[in-house]
Amino acid sequence: MSKKIRTSIALSMVFLAFQVTAAPDKQNPTAPNTPPGKMEILVVNRTIAKYDGTAFRLCRGRTAACPERCGHSGGFASFSVVDYLQYDKRGKYGDAKKTSFTIQVTNFKKMPIGAKEINKCISGMKKGDLVLLCWNHTYGEVRPGVKSPQRPLIELLKITEKEAAILRSNKKDQVE
Repeated sequence: MSKKIRTSIALSMVFLAFQVTAAPDKQNPTAPNTPPGKMEILVVNRTIAKYDGTAFRLCRGRTAACPERCGHSGGFASFSVVDYLQYDKRGKYGDAKKTSFTIQVTNFKKMPIGAKEINKCISGMKKGDLVLLCWNHTYGEVRPGVKSPQRPLIELLKITEKEAAILRSNKKDQVE
């Protein structure tokens, strides 16, 4: 099969994936937009966290793509969970409560990856800043025939101590 045909098929698959994406769940705003039946939400996490900084990590895997092209080298922003506002375990195999969360923000060549809003928010932070940090632990089909766990970041928002106190006072009953 020629490269042009493979590219055309890949683009068609991406286009179809966007067409079948479900609308956001009005009852659960933290639910990601995923095709119905494709991803199962195992855990919803809504936390107040502290920004610990961004550090460059070099992949030490031993594949032909490592460290430059494997996708596991780059800048990683780290957060320490200070307080849970919501922990909703929906699946048997969902993660336990976490004490930290890490997200990759640059690749090996230090080029930004991921959502521009998130990268902009992180680049404006200093160590110790408080944030509202929300992510889901999901499991499902990431591409045809391949199932994998994912932990997509749902919301990242820099907050003040006063805003954190307000959020803590409004905790939902779902925190265990």
